[in-house]
Amino acid sequence: MAWTRLSASIAQVNWAARQVTVDEVRADGVRVFVQRERDGGVSLASLIRAPAPLMPRDAAASASVSPWQYRIASFAIDNGEARLEDAAAPRRIELVVAPMHLHLKDLSSDLSEPLGLELDGTLNRQGRFTITGTAVPAPLQAELRIEAQELDLTAMDPYVSDMLNATMSSAALTLNGTLDLATARDKLRVNYHGDATLGNVHLLDRVTSESVLRWNSCSASRIAAEIGSGPPKVHIDMLALTDFSTRLILNSDGRLNVLDMMASSRSTPASMTRAQSESGRQTPAASSAPAALIATPIDAEIDLGGMTLQGGHVNFTDNFIKPNYTADLAEIAGTVGPFGTRATAPAAVALQGQVNGRAPIAINGSVNPLAPMAFVDLKAKAEGVELTGLTPYSAKYTGYPIVKGTLTIDVHYLLDQGQLTADNHLFIDQFTFGDRVESRDATTLPVRLAVALLKNARGEIAVEVPVSGSLSDPQFSLSGVILDAFVNLIVKAVTSPFSLIAAAFGTQEDLDYVEFAPGLATLTPDSQHKLATIAQALLDRPALRLDISGRVDTQFDREGLREARLAFVLRRRKIKDSGGHEDPDRIQLTPKEYETYLTRVYKTATFPKPRNLLGLDKSLPPAEMKKLLLSHIEITDQDLQDLANGRANAVRQWLSRQVDPGRLFVVAPRLKPDGIQDKGKTTRVDLSLK
Repeated sequence: MAWTRLSASIAQVNWAARQVTVDEVRADGVRVFVQRERDGGVSLASLIRAPAPLMPRDAAASASVSPWQYRIASFAIDNGEARLEDAAAPRRIELVVAPMHLHLKDLSSDLSEPLGLELDGTLNRQGRFTITGTAVPAPLQAELRIEAQELDLTAMDPYVSDMLNATMSSAALTLNGTLDLATARDKLRVNYHGDATLGNVHLLDRVTSESVLRWNSCSASRIAAEIGSGPPKVHIDMLALTDFSTRLILNSDGRLNVLDMMASSRSTPASMTRAQSESGRQTPAASSAPAALIATPIDAEIDLGGMTLQGGHVNFTDNFIKPNYTADLAEIAGTVGPFGTRATAPAAVALQGQVNGRAPIAINGSVNPLAPMAFVDLKAKAEGVELTGLTPYSAKYTGYPIVKGTLTIDVHYLLDQGQLTADNHLFIDQFTFGDRVESRDATTLPVRLAVALLKNARGEIAVEVPVSGSLSDPQFSLSGVILDAFVNLIVKAVTSPFSLIAAAFGTQEDLDYVEFAPGLATLTPDSQHKLATIAQALLDRPALRLDISGRVDTQFDREGLREARLAFVLRRRKIKDSGGHEDPDRIQLTPKEYETYLTRVYKTATFPKPRNLLGLDKSLPPAEMKKLLLSHIEITDQDLQDLANGRANAVRQWLSRQVDPGRLFVVAPRLKPDGIQDKGKTTRVDLSLK
């Protein structure tokens, strides 16, 4: 301790009453050095020499003498300097207040009496502060007015960085408010009312010294905070965050770097800007539920009147896949309405930004992340996101890079009472895969076919992917559910492509087959209506090809062919009798004509017929004649195969009127009804998309 000048104006010294009254004590150029030792002791304490032990007689005499009492009207220090060092901190801390001005009023030996306080100074040659008010030393009670501008907090870094995997490169605190302090039953109660701004904050990775988080200003207005009497209570009328940026990294073990912000004194510091697998760090299994959506119980009353964001930037890197993927979310701005731990109504959210510098994104809805049970109701839309940047994902999981395409995504997430439901509307324009690349994680599903099924003639894909689940389920994973939904969509596309097409055309028809009457290869009106839908689907999806496979069922088609052969013969007989040259397939017979020509054909038939007593052909009713005629019509396996091919060719011929025949292929027929899973007829044509 040192000083340039010390003066006192003593009003009175009463030796008998052991009282001193001082009008003023003034010191100039006071320099004080205070150090907290590693054992927690304070260096100034060593200046005070403990009194020598008194003899019993002296001790009794001393006890009968009252202590000196004093009162100082004014105690002032001008142009002072205080240097404080803390050797007990994780790393040595040094604070210098210079110049410092201190003025105490009504200072008394009675520590229960209030005194006036005025203190101002410059901290570490940068920030200035002023503290005014009144205080009672014991028990401590103070009502203070605090004004501070740009106080440098980097010197305090050892107090906080030991708990973080980051260090403070810069941080400045500005305050304007009132601070009330009081002790009760050895507990300190702190109340603060006013404004606060934490600006020019820059956090660096403790391992790599690379930037992790920074912002220009985070301002809280009209703060009302109370600590020390029950759970902490904090009310902030408005919080404003400007010009902020951060790095968000998904490590190779699938863990986000923000989950490693907090450090343990017993573990090696973990990098927040590099792939964690490079250092061989073992990461504990993280909860599969989305951390951003789980309400963590907060033992505090927090009330935020609103929040504004401006000039935000998030750089996202995915080290989980190889090669790595990086995306930028810039120009983040918007507002969040009031929310808190006891709020009954969620906060309105309106945010916007840019993805990779060109695709706008908007987020709107409501949230209450501090409620006992978190509530989220958000809609987000991003337009024109370039998909080529997602090639690392595509190559890893599909085996094909993306060489062209843009994405517009419109999603709605609702989290209420732990139940999450989400609607994902995706619109992809001009999506194009490149040549196949090797990837051990690639799906074996025919993804090219799925894309061709989903893409229309304009090169557009529009799909909806709904997901749902319970956050209380330890197996629930939002990303996993979404991935499963996409995989299910692809599986449905390649295993039930016609169901996908039917849904797109608003019909519940089974479009993967066309039915025929037994023995016939003639399209019915219902079959032609179904083929019209299929033709339109093929026109909308020019990359698709159609395989057409005729099918017969001997149980029905063998008899049906006999019926068809007999009907053909009857129609041809009518044409012969009339001397015409029409196509027999276009001739119609009335019931009377059918019976007439049935009788004629029966009489000319050469097979043995029933005879009467005279040995002549017996006259039979029409049904008996038809039965005999049918029984003598031979149907071979080749006839059945020809019927199957005839059905396939009938379908191909009809579709060729609207669809390029080069996309239509008749494949080998099927002569058994095996493998049919639906409820349709077994006399049919099966369709398959390629």
